Amino acid sequence: NKLLRIVDADPFLHRGMRLFRLINSKAVDVQTDLDKILKALYGGVDVVEIYSATEGVYGQQLDDFPYISPNYDVYYLEVETGKEVKMLYEMRRGEWGRIIISSTLFPRYDIGDMVECMGKYYYRIFGRARLRTILEHRIYRALTKWFI
Repeated sequence: NKLLRIVDADPFLHRGMRLFRLINSKAVDVQTDLDKILKALYGGVDVVEIYSATEGVYGQQLDDFPYISPNYDVYYLEVETGKEVKMLYEMRRGEWGRIIISSTLFPRYDIGDMVECMGKYYYRIFGRARLRTILEHRIYRALTKWFI
């Protein structure tokens, strides 16, 4: 059936690129473990991160740094740091907290993820807001404080 061939055709096949989607992968694993595996499987491909959920795409990796840059044009992004709630862009390097995302569909939606500012408007999503994740991050920060 010619119609099925058109619908099923890979739109990037003749443009020199192929897209692969990874699901159920933790953001921290993409740049550390999965990058090497994917490059071994598919050659010299670029591996980029996208921070998304069912409700939308909140940010993406724009360059070679393994961090995301938020989509401020579509979402209103806040962070609950424990002491206060502040805008994501107001965070300083090394600050971290629970991200709150507002859109026209979900005002002040606590998505349940933890974010850390890495400086120069780069951010790292390091896991869900669970006690174990928070404790692991406190230990990580205590051991690597002088690097950040």
